[in-house]
Amino acid sequence: MTRHSVGFVYVLSNASMPGLVKVGCTSRLAEDRAKELQTTGVPTQFLVEFRILTSHPESVEKHTHESLDAERVSPNREFFTTPVEEAIQTVREAALLVDGIDARATGPTTYVGPRDRVVLSLRAGELFFVIGHPNGPLYPPQVLDIWQAQSDGDALELYGTDNPEHVSSFSAADSFGHVDPVPYIDRQATSLNGTIIGKESLDIGDRILWIHHDAQSGVCATSLIESSCHCQVVNRTWNPRVDISGFPRILNLVDEDVLVPSLIPEVRKVLASGPPRTVSATGRRLRGETPSSEDPPHSEYWLPALSPKPKRGKTTS
Repeated sequence: MTRHSVGFVYVLSNASMPGLVKVGCTSRLAEDRAKELQTTGVPTQFLVEFRILTSHPESVEKHTHESLDAERVSPNREFFTTPVEEAIQTVREAALLVDGIDARATGPTTYVGPRDRVVLSLRAGELFFVIGHPNGPLYPPQVLDIWQAQSDGDALELYGTDNPEHVSSFSAADSFGHVDPVPYIDRQATSLNGTIIGKESLDIGDRILWIHHDAQSGVCATSLIESSCHCQVVNRTWNPRVDISGFPRILNLVDEDVLVPSLIPEVRKVLASGPPRTVSATGRRLRGETPSSEDPPHSEYWLPALSPKPKRGKTTS
């Protein structure tokens, strides 16, 4: 089974290089890479202006470089004469292209196993139908929940684990259901990882049918994700939409006008597609049946790059 991991694409600046930014990727933290770049030939340190968590850091970096190619200083250097804000926006657009549904719609089912990490980049209005076997594998699957992406560029993070006590959710009122698993993406806890607007859990064998419906053509792009373990799901936004009460709209809040009839055949296909590859022998975990631990895992459990002693990985650029 394919293992899924995540990395970062970053934007760096340096006071000794006014007007230039560096765009690169790493499997570790952006700060680690910035420190490595401060050699004896560079008098001042690099500043991390931005970083984004992605399932495909090399591809996001490649698309960003291609978009900024006209501003590239040298063909064999990843420095660009681009304002920081423009570089950041270009990285965000590349992530939406690479981690979005268009890149996954023609691909196979994504299986999430223990220690797998997956990031999906979303467009406003996209839907997620959560499908499972709440009564056990001998009974027909059911649609358990429906989620909606609230803003362009929102992220859905999937963290696999073999420990059911490590996952929690808003809707189940778990003991640490309100706790963000990875609130910061630096060790100094200064770089916020967006605003959490959804936290749910998947049981063994649960599936997510991700659908983008084109209102003009009526065509649906779909991607299927299946959890082969217990899975923590986190939804984040960097552009919160606010409801009439002034609170950010959350993952479980679905607009009626996006639930169009053309979605029904896509959902029925999954319901009729047979059992998942892995399914719980006892059915879905019931509320209170397997309580979450009173002590939630540390952030580095979900994102190992945050560990005080970062693992060696692809440094790339």
